[in-house]
Amino acid sequence: MTSQALITRSLIVWLVIIFLEFLHGFARAIFLEPYVGDLRARQIGVIIGSLLILAIAFAFSRWISATSRKQLLAVGILWVGLTLVFEIIFGRFVMELSWERLLSDYNPLQGGFLALGIIVLLLSPLAAAKLRRIKEHDPSPPGSDLARWAGASSGGNMYIPTHRRISFVGQVGWLLATLTVGFTVSAFFAGVLRLPRNLFLLPYSLVAIGFLQAYLHFSGVDLSAHYRKNPIIGILAATLAGILVVMNVVSQPASPAPDGLDLFFALLWAGIVYGLLDALLLSVIPVIAMWLAFTHKGLTRTQSGRLIAAVLALAASLAVTAAYHLGYPEFRGPQVIGPVIGNGILTIAYLLTRSPLAPTLGHIAMHVAAVLHGMETTLQLPPHY
Repeated sequence: MTSQALITRSLIVWLVIIFLEFLHGFARAIFLEPYVGDLRARQIGVIIGSLLILAIAFAFSRWISATSRKQLLAVGILWVGLTLVFEIIFGRFVMELSWERLLSDYNPLQGGFLALGIIVLLLSPLAAAKLRRIKEHDPSPPGSDLARWAGASSGGNMYIPTHRRISFVGQVGWLLATLTVGFTVSAFFAGVLRLPRNLFLLPYSLVAIGFLQAYLHFSGVDLSAHYRKNPIIGILAATLAGILVVMNVVSQPASPAPDGLDLFFALLWAGIVYGLLDALLLSVIPVIAMWLAFTHKGLTRTQSGRLIAAVLALAASLAVTAAYHLGYPEFRGPQVIGPVIGNGILTIAYLLTRSPLAPTLGHIAMHVAAVLHGMETTLQLPPHY
């Protein structure tokens, strides 16, 4: 492809990005800003916008036909340059915003996250091409354990590659272990020791990561390959499901959010890390365990069997979610219904798309929104004492 054709196609895709981001900003002003205010709405909007950019870049990556790292970075630089020019012209001369207001969007110390969005935009062609290449060349040899035990060769099945033979009893045992670990961690470190949130997350992280590694090792699951499948629909589902759970967050009473470096730490620790661990423990592991268990029984070979497996996988995720939250004193009662419903939405998105990106990114978006809305009053960030 000639350089002129590459530039033309890149420009067309950029116009698609700007159009959808414009619609996203319009929807944000109508549905989100009245609940959380202008600054918080813009911060949440950067996260949703970044997901949209990645989805668009992936959808058009083959059509753009950039073949080298240099070309992909050039496309990203072109998009960034055009976006900055558009932001200045539209913001300064159409919306008549001051230079201070425009620059504040890029200053993390003033709560501006747009610099993060620019970095995502810059690297999105490279990331999309990498995901596209992995998706098209990920092997699953016929007759191997990948196809035989994870259903990788069955049309419409969930792709969960594993290099070990699995058993129904073994996977159900891991599911029960997940339920027990979830309840024990919250009950002991929050219910008994009453550790403050930031300190609670330290043992929770160590236990959750250790448990995940043990499960992956003994079950032989290739989690990274599972995450690389169906990324585009996973990101889109995460965006839709994320909007639903974020709307629940902003419907709760607000409280003061940290600022400056404290905000950066809170977003990283309570937002991204906490959200990622919750997604893995409450959605990903229960669904994988149940799906592999019923794959072993041959249930996932038919459409009706896969429907039954999906319903039981959802039930498993809801059971683990309930057990984990019942460990917190604040959820010992009807209050546990809220997080069960919220995680159920994210797990349904996972089962519908067969992409673990859906619950993972959705969970992270929910936690980030809770940090921005106020950690002391949002139920999504226990413990509260």
